[in-house]
Amino acid sequence: GIVFGLAALLVVGNTIRLDVAARAGEIAVVQLLGGTDAFVRRPFLYAGLWYGALAALLALFAAAGILAALRAPALALAENFAQGFELHGVSITLVFATLLAGAMLGWLGAWAACSGWLARGRPR
Repeated sequence: GIVFGLAALLVVGNTIRLDVAARAGEIAVVQLLGGTDAFVRRPFLYAGLWYGALAALLALFAAAGILAALRAPALALAENFAQGFELHGVSITLVFATLLAGAMLGWLGAWAACSGWLARGRPR
């Protein structure tokens, strides 16, 4: 889980870093006009939050699809061995926890990418 979390953090961070680099001219103008680092960072943090939440939602749909595909074969296998076996879906608590974790990882990745870019200093 930690490795997947770090991978998500790095992917979102790199995506936001590329977005920041593409908008470097706009950021420079905003900074020259007196925009604070928080003002510049805010839209990228929102984007990172949405990227993370949508990735978590995609992971939940993939898990549900895999569970649906494996339900019949797993039950047939358990029946062959005369074992009581049930597959349960993801609980609503785990769904919300996954969405929250994805959103937070996206936000953290965006924060790291923006902080690295803004640490270079204001244009002169």
